[in-house]
Amino acid sequence: MTTLVIPPGPAKGRGFVEAVISPAFGGLPNELHISVTDDGGKPYEIAVATVDLRAVGGPERSPRCGLRSTGEGHFAAAFTVPSAGKWQLGITVRDSDGTEALVLVPFDAGMSG
Repeated sequence: MTTLVIPPGPAKGRGFVEAVISPAFGGLPNELHISVTDDGGKPYEIAVATVDLRAVGGPERSPRCGLRSTGEGHFAAAFTVPSAGKWQLGITVRDSDGTEALVLVPFDAGMSG
């Protein structure tokens, strides 16, 4: 679980982003599931969630894409990690009042096959 600092606004405070990547292998289709909760562990309602994939220590970065809502505070997306190695997900969440927060979630992609 990664701490997300929610910027000043109606819902100011801290929240948490939990990201699950499966199977987390390079060259294969992967599925990302995130949940966003407030300090009390309740689902945090956000207007928009997007994600991009970033190579750690390199210039490679995917275009930002939207996450589909799968329930209050829960989002999902399908994506392909280009290769095995160290990567980061850049997850951006935006409140209905327009305030945004970015959290970077590092992960290791294994080798397929």
